[in-house]
Amino acid sequence: MHNFFVGLAIFFFAHTFSLFRSRRRAIINEVGLRIYIIVFSLISIIGLAIMIFGYGELRANVSFNKVFWVSPIWMKHVVFVLMIPAFVFLSAAYIPSRISHIFPHPMLAAVKIWATLHLCVNGDLVSIILFCSFLFFAVAVRLSLKKRLISEQHVATSGSLQITGLGSDLTVVVTGLVAYAFVIFYGHVWVVGVPLVGS
Repeated sequence: MHNFFVGLAIFFFAHTFSLFRSRRRAIINEVGLRIYIIVFSLISIIGLAIMIFGYGELRANVSFNKVFWVSPIWMKHVVFVLMIPAFVFLSAAYIPSRISHIFPHPMLAAVKIWATLHLCVNGDLVSIILFCSFLFFAVAVRLSLKKRLISEQHVATSGSLQITGLGSDLTVVVTGLVAYAFVIFYGHVWVVGVPLVGS
């Protein structure tokens, strides 16, 4: 099996396992929350690293990576603009604010925006597999969370909302914009090997 699919399997195995709350709780009770988070993070990072490496490798394989559509030039500029809220949501997933109260699962919102927009400008088979996988997973998790009356994230967000205000909202937005600028000018070409500025 190619590295790309191995990375996908490892990454989504870790995240899918975390959805089984009773199993997750049992392991946390056995090894402790800190150990669980460390192991979960390591598995996720390893899977992500293998996935990214395999993505570039398999994408260059012209015999496998068929192109199904090519987006118009103007679509790239549309994606540039619409990716800004994705980074704001990503920031809101880690910084308590009223934004994360209005959107209780900002990380999932960020992933859905990111995956959808990247599908608009990447019509090759490997990219379709990658972004559809993340989009499908984010939608599935969101539907799963909707079935719960109160999720852990919502409780945490609601509790922190009492001490947040405009300053926290501005912090989320500024942090998101800084992360966006970093990815546009440096991060994307470092990680994926595809420059966004001047390309």
